[in-house]
Amino acid sequence: MFVLIEGVDRTGKSTLAAELQRLTDADVHHFSAPVPGNNALQEYVEPFLDYRPGTDRHVVLDRGHIGELVWPRYFGRSSLIDPPTKAAIDGFLFQRGALLVSTWRDKDEIREAVNADGANQLLTGDEVAEAQNVFARVILATDIATIRYEHGVTEPEMVVLCAKAVESWAEGFTRRIPLDVETRAARAAERLRHPA
Repeated sequence: MFVLIEGVDRTGKSTLAAELQRLTDADVHHFSAPVPGNNALQEYVEPFLDYRPGTDRHVVLDRGHIGELVWPRYFGRSSLIDPPTKAAIDGFLFQRGALLVSTWRDKDEIREAVNADGANQLLTGDEVAEAQNVFARVILATDIATIRYEHGVTEPEMVVLCAKAVESWAEGFTRRIPLDVETRAARAAERLRHPA
């Protein structure tokens, strides 16, 4: 199974990632903004080119490319992911049978949790609560199978069941259309590394 967990701070992303690791022995990877000088495909696709649905390998991404489409507007910079790169990453994840888990929390609870941290936070509770709406809009614009997760409400086992259902679909899909390293994402990454 391949799970991408996205959402604002204090919505249970890392807690869910740890639970999924406990339940499935998944490899958990934590991402933040792409490393300057690298491209987003190197960060979010290349490490997983060898992943195939239907194997005993389970991958959980604690954050991914979606955050890079949300957070830059709050930190006064441009996103390092342009629309064609987002499409390539989304296509790769779709092809690999990834499940996008959108973490969610009541806005008042987010405000309280973030404001309680005070100086430890770069954004106010109001900004983080508003960013949750931006995450929702960006996530709706993907073709990746998505579920909403509410910490303390949604059981992690339900995430596993959904992820395995999506993986099963992708496994059947890839039997008809074999996966290999010549995916659109791999070709795009190669072009970025070696421009003509």
